[in-house]
Order: sequence, then structure tokens, then C-alpha cells
Amino acid sequence: INPSEEDIEKVRGMLGRTPMGTWMIHSYCDSNRTHPQVLKVHPLMRRKKRGDLTPMPTLYWLCCPHYQYWISRLEGEGYIEKVNSLLENNESMAQAFHNNNKRYIDQRWDLLSESERKFVAERSTVQDRLLRSGIGGSANLRRIRCLHENFAHFLATEDNVVGEYISSLGLIPPCPTCTEAAATEKNHNS
Repeated sequence: INPSEEDIEKVRGMLGRTPMGTWMIHSYCDSNRTHPQVLKVHPLMRRKKRGDLTPMPTLYWLCCPHYQYWISRLEGEGYIEKVNSLLENNESMAQAFHNNNKRYIDQRWDLLSESERKFVAERSTVQDRLLRSGIGGSANLRRIRCLHENFAHFLATEDNVVGEYISSLGLIPPCPTCTEAAATEKNHNS
């Protein structure tokens, strides 16, 4: 799960900083693997100053600037509240989202080594963060805190009803890097 120096530089250039914790590039916007889309972050990270482990409940991190921009724009237009209203009033969507959260918790747990699982089992606050909180560390498995983490989860796994809903609205144009790479590949194969 450790990134290469090249990956670190790519992501630092996109985010303007190096992400915390241990991570890897999970998916790319292009088939040439030059434009990272989503990072996968290890559920525990070592704090630099104290040296102890602390939970990192956000498993998937959106790093593509194009998608970050459009998701931020939707958040600014009130889509967090709109989605939470949908989840409140649509039981099948709420149940699907609850199930998405449960699978997300399982994915997070599956990344831990035996010694890390023992560490978590011995600390109730860490247990709460990793075994009871859902996507992005949300304590309520039927509401969202932000769109970024849900859209990243959707892009990474296609298993997030909120991310799927946001995608289906047609308000986010395709990433230009994806579009450009597809056109280049099509011209190359012609």
C-alpha cells in the first residue's frame, strides 16, 4: 500500500500536499495511469509527533482536481442537504446506503493486519471509529457528511448509492483527462 516516489509527486501536484498516512493510488482517470483519480488510505496511521497509531476512517480519497471541483460545487449548491433529504424520505435508498456503509466498514477492517486488529480491539475509541463509523467516519450510517468521500467510494467500487445518484444527475462533466486519453487511444487504434 506504499506509493512510489513518482506516485507521491503526482498526488502532491494534484492536492498541493502529500496525503497523511499510508496510501496507494486506487484508480486513475486514464488508461495510461498518469492521472490519479482515487486514493486508497490505510485505516490506521502513525502520528509523526507522538508515534502512536490513530484511526483514519476515510478509506477512499478523491484526488482528481476535476472531480474535486465539481463535487465541491454541488456541495455549495446544497446537495448534501438534498441527498440527506432523499435518504430520509426514501427507505430503499436509505437501506442501500446503510448496506454500503457496512461493506465499507468490512473493507476497512480487511486491510488491517492481525497486530493492528489486536491494537483496535484493545482501544474502544479506535474501535468506535473503525468498526462503527461508516463512509468517511460518519457515525450515522443513514446520512452523509460530504459528497467527496461518497463519490470517491463510488468511483473506486461502484458500491455507493449516493455516489451513483450524484453521477446519474449528469451535472458532472467527464474528466478532461479521461476524455483526452480515450480520444488519443481511439485515434491510435484507428
